[in-house]
Amino acid sequence: LFPGYYDYYPLTKPAQIPVITDCEGPIIRVENARITRFNETHVVINFDFHVSDQSYLCAPDFVGYFGVVALLGPNMKQRDFAWNGFASGILGPEELTTSFSLNNFTFLLGYTWDMRPVPFPAEWVEDATLTIYVTDMWGNWNKNDTMSPFIKVVHKTPEIVYENSPVSIFIRVSDWSKISKVQLTYFDGSKQNTVDAVFDAKTHLYRAIIPPNKKGITIEYRIYAEDIHGNSAIYTGKYYIYEEESAESTTGKTPTSITITVEPKEVTVGEEVTIKGSISPAMSTLITLTIKRPDGTTKTKTVTSGADGSFSFNVILDMEGEWTFTADFAGDHEHEPSTSTPVIVKVKSPGSTTTPLHYVIIPVAVITAIIIAVVLIKKK
Repeated sequence: LFPGYYDYYPLTKPAQIPVITDCEGPIIRVENARITRFNETHVVINFDFHVSDQSYLCAPDFVGYFGVVALLGPNMKQRDFAWNGFASGILGPEELTTSFSLNNFTFLLGYTWDMRPVPFPAEWVEDATLTIYVTDMWGNWNKNDTMSPFIKVVHKTPEIVYENSPVSIFIRVSDWSKISKVQLTYFDGSKQNTVDAVFDAKTHLYRAIIPPNKKGITIEYRIYAEDIHGNSAIYTGKYYIYEEESAESTTGKTPTSITITVEPKEVTVGEEVTIKGSISPAMSTLITLTIKRPDGTTKTKTVTSGADGSFSFNVILDMEGEWTFTADFAGDHEHEPSTSTPVIVKVKSPGSTTTPLHYVIIPVAVITAIIIAVVLIKKK
């Protein structure tokens, strides 16, 4: 599988193949990238880079390159298939290691037969990008990341904000690399406040909650996102807080209803149930599931319903007793809020499973038949 580490050839006895648990590419950091003038018309590129991974990096005796450096730009017109840019291999470490560094690496077109360097035409590097690709021993690859994360507010609830109402901001943050921080900072009229946005693995959105504020002010907020390499981005938004909604203001809104079901209704500790439901009238909106555990504690999960109004949650039940589930819709400027009828699931401990009656009757009948047969044989 990997020379010098997992090498089972020739196979003279059974071997246990390791389970590959590493599915992430190496982390690559490029520093001090600079264009060095070679002569009046040509240049070379120099840079330092560091690579690390939880597994061994690809070694020179392995099939393929340890890494590749690529140049891609709009001014490589004299090159055949210019849209592919130019790439060259990078020799890797000479021994198995999980980290590797190269300082002052020189990237150029190549060398002549007598080992004289061949530089790039100077126009090639104008508005060009430099990318380093590296693989680990399992073939997981990655590239250096110099791009800022992408931020977008997917929706805000409630849509129209009244005094004494908390506001949930649902944020999509995407990036080539892992996100290390998402924070929302807002000004409440007197001071700046910062809250951490929490990632929801179900919706793949970050959620930040702004506490209730007084009427008649505009809340201006700023969302800051940063990846593990320090690349960052900022998104700004604002909303106005109206006077608290009165009973009269709700007239004319469309009534809504939510129904939910759960399967199965009886499970053993550690098993998963699926809560399915729908909202009427059908719409794509945020649904909140409130989960009440047997010990009385509660937690919530959110999901966006489909255009047909349907939604579902999967929940692992890790405690014996009765679990209660309720789905809620907070309402918006066109629809009234609604709450489903609670549904209950009973969770048993692994050892409390009862044996079905027919499994008991059959062995008893068989034993009885054997005893009768033995008695008859003795009488003969």
